[in-house]
Amino acid sequence: MKKPPVWIFAVPLVMVIALGLVTIHVWKKTLADTYGEEQGQLINRASVLISKELGLMEQITNYMREELESIVPQSFDSEDAWRRAVETQLKQTRHLSSIIAQLRWLSPDGQELVRVDVRPNGTTQAIPKSELQDKSGRYYYIKGSQLAQGQTLITPTDLNVEHGLIVVPYEPTTRSVTKLKGPQGEWQGLLVVNFNVSSVLEQIRLLQTPENTLQVIDNQGNWLLSYIPEREWRHMYGDYTMALPQLYPDAWQRIQTYRTLTKESLDGLPTLVSPSAINLDPQSAPRTYLIAKVRPDVWFKNQLIVYGVTGMVAILLYGALVALVWFRWRLATQKAVYVERIRHDKARIEKAHTRLKENNQNLVMMQKELVEQSKLSALGMLVAGVGHELNTPLGGLRMTLSSVASHMKRMKQEADSLTERQAKHMDMVHQALAIADNNLERAVAVVQQFKRITDGRTRQALTNFKVGLMLEDTLAALKPLRKLHPKVDIVLQGDPELEFCAAAGVVSQVLQSLITNALDHAFPDHSEGEIAIAFNKEEEYVIEVRDNGRGINEADLSKIWEPFFTTGRGEKHSGLGLFMVSQWVNELLNGQITVGPNAPHGTRFVIKIPIHSK
Repeated sequence: MKKPPVWIFAVPLVMVIALGLVTIHVWKKTLADTYGEEQGQLINRASVLISKELGLMEQITNYMREELESIVPQSFDSEDAWRRAVETQLKQTRHLSSIIAQLRWLSPDGQELVRVDVRPNGTTQAIPKSELQDKSGRYYYIKGSQLAQGQTLITPTDLNVEHGLIVVPYEPTTRSVTKLKGPQGEWQGLLVVNFNVSSVLEQIRLLQTPENTLQVIDNQGNWLLSYIPEREWRHMYGDYTMALPQLYPDAWQRIQTYRTLTKESLDGLPTLVSPSAINLDPQSAPRTYLIAKVRPDVWFKNQLIVYGVTGMVAILLYGALVALVWFRWRLATQKAVYVERIRHDKARIEKAHTRLKENNQNLVMMQKELVEQSKLSALGMLVAGVGHELNTPLGGLRMTLSSVASHMKRMKQEADSLTERQAKHMDMVHQALAIADNNLERAVAVVQQFKRITDGRTRQALTNFKVGLMLEDTLAALKPLRKLHPKVDIVLQGDPELEFCAAAGVVSQVLQSLITNALDHAFPDHSEGEIAIAFNKEEEYVIEVRDNGRGINEADLSKIWEPFFTTGRGEKHSGLGLFMVSQWVNELLNGQITVGPNAPHGTRFVIKIPIHSK
C-alpha cells in the first residue's frame, strides 16, 4: 500500500490553524467589545464626576472674586483691618465646597497677603503675617498673572508643597486662579483656591469593577491614579521611570493625538482612553486622560478559556478533515495508477518515435556529409589527375620556351648588322618570351601546390614537411572562403622552416576544418579579428589554433566533439566538423586535441601529436 503523502496531514492542519486563529481573533474581539462597554461606562461616570467638580471649582472662584473685590483696602483704617475682613470672607466661603483646602490672596508681586488653611476636620485657620510666603516663583502665579480680567485658570493636579516639601499624607491639589481688580479696574492681586481632590480621585478609584480598572494620567503621562499604587505621583519626586511614556512609548505617541474615546492596547489588554479638558474647553488640548483597562488576571483567565475550547474543537475538526482527505486521496490514487500506466505507455511510444525520427535525421545528415566527402575526394582525385597530366606538357613547354629564348639570344649575338627595326622586333619577341616564361612558372607552381594538397589528402603515410609550406598550401585552398572574411587575418607564429614528421594531408585537413570553423562561428557579421596558428616541437608536436572571436559558451565546451552538435543549425551547419577533427586527430594522428578559452576572449585549440621517425 502506498504511503500517504504529507499534504494529507499538512493541508488540514493549515486549515484548522487558520480557522482557529480566526476564531480566537473573533472571540477575543467579542470579549474586548464586551469589556469595552463597561469601560465606556466607567469613563463616562468618571468624566461626569470630574466635570461636576471642575464646574463647581470655577463657580466658587468666580463667586469669591466678586465678594473679595467688594472689600476695598482704601475703605479700612489699617492694613490689618482689611486683612481680617478678607480672612472673615474667606472663612465664610470655605463652606461652599468640602474639598477646599486653602484660600489665598497674592499681591501683584506674588507675596501672600492673606491665607486661610482648612484643616481635615473642617475648621479654618488664618496664617499669621509672619508665616506668609513668597509665591512669585510658582507656576500658578506666573500663569495667573497672564490672565485677562474675568478669566479663571484651573491648574493641573499635583501634590501640595509647603516650604519646598511635599505634604504627607499626600494632598492631591487642583488650584483655581483668577485676577482681582480694584474700584478703578487696577490689578490688586490674585485669588488662589486650593482644592484637595483626593476624595474625587478616591471616588474614581471606587468606580473600578472586578473586571476593569480605571486610571488617570496627566498631560505628561504621569500617573495620578493607578491600579498599581507604586506608580502614583512618582514624578513629584523626579522619578519618571514609571511614567506611561517610559512604559509604553508607542502607545503614548498615539494617546497624545486622541480627542475622543478611543480603543487602545496596553500590555496586550483591551483598553479605552478618553482625554479630558481641565478648563472645560473642548477646543483646548487635553490636560488629563482617563484610562479604563481590563485586569490582567481576568483577561488571562478568559484567554485560557478561549484557547482551551478552540484547541479542543480544532483537534476534533483536524481528525475529521484528515479522515475525509485520506479517503478522497485513496480514491484518487487508485484512479491515478491506471491513468499513469496509460500515460507511461504513451510516453514510451512517443519517446521511441522521437528517437527513431532523430536517428533517421542523423542518418540522412551523415549520408549527405559522406556524399560531400565523396565529392571532395573525387574532386581531389580529379585535380590530382589533371595536375599530373598538365605537369608533363607544362614541363615541355617550359623547356621549349627556354630553348627559344637561348636561340634568340645567340642569333642576336651572331648577327653583325641588324636594322633598327629588326633589333626592335627581336627585343619585343624576347620580352614576350619572358612574360610567357613567368606565367608558365606560376602555372607550374599552382599545379605543384594542387598535387601536394591532393596527394597529402589521399595518403596518410608519414612524411617530413615544413610547417610554413604546409600552412601556405592549406590557406590556398581556403581563398574563396577567406574573401568572405576580409577583416580576419590568419598569421603563423613560430619558425616556418620547422619540420614535422606526420601525415601532412591529415594535419592540413585538421587545420582547414579549424580555420573554417573559426571563420564561420567566431567572427559573425564579418567582424574584425585574427586567427593565430603556432607550431612547436617539444616532447610532442604541438599545434595551437587561437582566435580572438566571440568564443564558445562554457556549457557547450563538453558537447562540441559530439556528432551533429552545432550552434548554427539554422545556418545549415551539420555539426560534424569538429567531430571529424577529433576523429582525425585521435584515430589517424594518434594524438589528442583540447579546447578552452583564449585570454582575454576567443577560443584556443591545442593539438598534440606523437613524434615519429620516418
